[in-house]
Amino acid sequence: MSRQPFEFNNVPLGYLVTFRGHGTWLHGDSRGSVDRLHNRYGSPLIPPNAKWLEHNRNELKHPPVKLSARQRLARGRGYP
Repeated sequence: MSRQPFEFNNVPLGYLVTFRGHGTWLHGDSRGSVDRLHNRYGSPLIPPNAKWLEHNRNELKHPPVKLSARQRLARGRGYP
């Protein structure tokens, strides 16, 4: 059995898709946040800012979307 050496390349083996519900983690939040300028691994998060958070809450056109426990457990077709 021949083994090929491990090599890094730009072809991903798969993707991990995660998301947050609309309006549940806004810029200014105490957990920090990410935008187009702060989105690289290891780069600093945008620091908390209560005034910016309140502004962003006021700008929401719809209430925040939070999934119920049942919705969080739902699986798509083809998954066990």
